[in-house]
Amino acid sequence: MIITSLLCFKTFAQKGKVYNDMTLEELLDIDVVVTASKHPEDLFETPLSTTIISKEEISNSGVTSIPEALRLSQGLIVREITPGNYDIHIRGYDDITKNVYLTLSYNTTILVMIDNRIVYSYFSGGTFWETLPVDLIDVERIEVVRGPASALYGPNAVTGVINIITSHANKKGKNITVNSQIGTNEAKNASVNIGYNWDDKTKLSFSGNFTERHRFDTDYFDFIRKGYTSVDSLTMFVSPVKDVNGNEPWTFLEYQEELGAYYNEDLSLRRVGGNIFLTHNFKEGSNFDIAVGAQKSQSQRTGFVNLATPLSQTESESYYFNAKINHNNLSGQFNINTGKDENNYKFNSYKFTNIEGGNLEYFKEFKNVSIRPGVNYKFLSYNSPFTYDDGFSFNELNFEFKDEPKKTFLIPLLY
Repeated sequence: MIITSLLCFKTFAQKGKVYNDMTLEELLDIDVVVTASKHPEDLFETPLSTTIISKEEISNSGVTSIPEALRLSQGLIVREITPGNYDIHIRGYDDITKNVYLTLSYNTTILVMIDNRIVYSYFSGGTFWETLPVDLIDVERIEVVRGPASALYGPNAVTGVINIITSHANKKGKNITVNSQIGTNEAKNASVNIGYNWDDKTKLSFSGNFTERHRFDTDYFDFIRKGYTSVDSLTMFVSPVKDVNGNEPWTFLEYQEELGAYYNEDLSLRRVGGNIFLTHNFKEGSNFDIAVGAQKSQSQRTGFVNLATPLSQTESESYYFNAKINHNNLSGQFNINTGKDENNYKFNSYKFTNIEGGNLEYFKEFKNVSIRPGVNYKFLSYNSPFTYDDGFSFNELNFEFKDEPKKTFLIPLLY
């Protein structure tokens, strides 16, 4: 393991001058941010441009999803690719996924976290927002750090960090919240959060959410005919051969039927998620947080990932466990995320297991110097035709996962 430390020197003259000009009400209303430097501090001290989207702002805005809530932050471009599916860029740094075989539009330079648990996809790059297990009902605030944060969070935080912070059962006793919305074109949202607070020492919450969106147009762009057509007439952009002797290609529907894949062209997004949150405070500055959850989603994404149309259907299923502990100046976190992502073009499917354990830090602050030694361990495992030694063939229809996952062990510098 590699252990690193960081020394930070501060100047207080300018900060004191700013505080002297503030009223008592303004001083009591200072926002506290933790993502910019991994330590609670007010917005005057953050080393990077930071925005806090509060629970109250989210509620007053009337947004129905976490990506929509990010439109409340300046410096973010939020694009709805298909109904309910989004791609998000910080300060216009549009990106094309690198090191993959086909073009996707998802940004690969923003690190997205839930309670400091990374939800970034290491396999294909980017963040698939439809696969997040939490919903707005679980969000206490969202912190958006705009600017390079790789020194703290690694190479995937080139343009910034988005940290979704959850909070539950804040009031003593029972806490029950239920939300539901129904919109045009059969759009549905429903979420519930039930929790109990034992004198602010122990908090236990259960939450669940469901989302469904449908496409407004069932036609697809046919790259061969150079025009829009129904899925029944859609030709393959890259055509696997049905008959090698006659060089006869598959049509899109024939190929899907041969694979045993069901393609619902009307459905844009269907997602269900559930979470359990447990927090216990031993004393001031000493506590632990445990969260477990799962999600299952089905969406049509942009990108030629099925070699037939710019809209391809993907089914995702994942499970996570996240544990954090704090004791005075010592903090640690362990999390595991495992699941699978299956595309209607089978060879593009993969299974994954990501473990980030041994994340241990010690923070000590003096008058004008702070020191933070830390250590981190990471394990990544992906099972896909792209990781197999013998490769794959576009014409191979009987796809099955093999016991050949590609494993990577990382012990990166924290800062």
